[in-house]
Amino acid sequence: MIKIRSLLLIIFLVNIISAREADFLIVQDPKALQIFNKYEQRLNPAQKLIFPSFCALEIITSDLLLSDSYTPAVEVSYNNRTFYIIKERKGDLAFTDKAGFIKTYHRATVLYDTIEILDNEVSSLNIKKFPNLTSSEKFKKGSLLRRVFRIRQGTYIQSLQSPAKFSWVDLKEGTYRKFLASISDFELNKESGAILEQVIRKTEQINTLYLRLFADLNYQSGENYQVSRWQIEQVHEGLFLKFLPDERVQYYGRSIRRFQQEIEFILLGSQYIQTNGTGIIHIKARL
Repeated sequence: MIKIRSLLLIIFLVNIISAREADFLIVQDPKALQIFNKYEQRLNPAQKLIFPSFCALEIITSDLLLSDSYTPAVEVSYNNRTFYIIKERKGDLAFTDKAGFIKTYHRATVLYDTIEILDNEVSSLNIKKFPNLTSSEKFKKGSLLRRVFRIRQGTYIQSLQSPAKFSWVDLKEGTYRKFLASISDFELNKESGAILEQVIRKTEQINTLYLRLFADLNYQSGENYQVSRWQIEQVHEGLFLKFLPDERVQYYGRSIRRFQQEIEFILLGSQYIQTNGTGIIHIKARL
């Protein structure tokens, strides 16, 4: 009994350690803030349109000075891009008078994955509990959502259609499943992991593009078309990618060939070889 308890404790601790935590900033109207890009160039109003209301900004560095060694800012990440939000000298964000609701959620569990709703309906959480909820959202069975982060009270999600909408939901076990694999689903060794990680991230990138295209299509048409995607599995010391659904392979020939070429470029000079088939990519270590 003691050994079993010890094993369960080890598994529990490993899960805690492996889960990445971060602070997230949620702003009702980010466009009201003064935001710079990674080159420290100020964004104009048109460029700020990439930030929807109540979007989740992952805080990378909460307090720094720009290259002028004078301007205080907070470094954030949004959609894998780096930005700087200007702060006042006393430490608060600048120009918040028109930004509306602002709150930082500390030590949130980072998720960044795509799920499919399996339950008949999943509703957003109580508006009184989370003031940044402007209305109650309902997500039907088959809806695809991007999980951004999780805290004890709920999970913050992003819809995939344009413009993106953010909401809090209570996702219970059995009400959803992972729709696409993420980097955390793979066991990569230190020696060869960097190359395979590039392949996985490239696959995530094109799958995210497909997700958003089909989310917009389904939203505009009222239909529920199945999303095209690259399924990726870890096999032995390599990866196996397959384009789904099978019946669309003949219509995506140019896109598939271009993606195969992009993977070939990643593998150039590495210890891996690539074998292509019809809607298939097999990556394995050289003998």
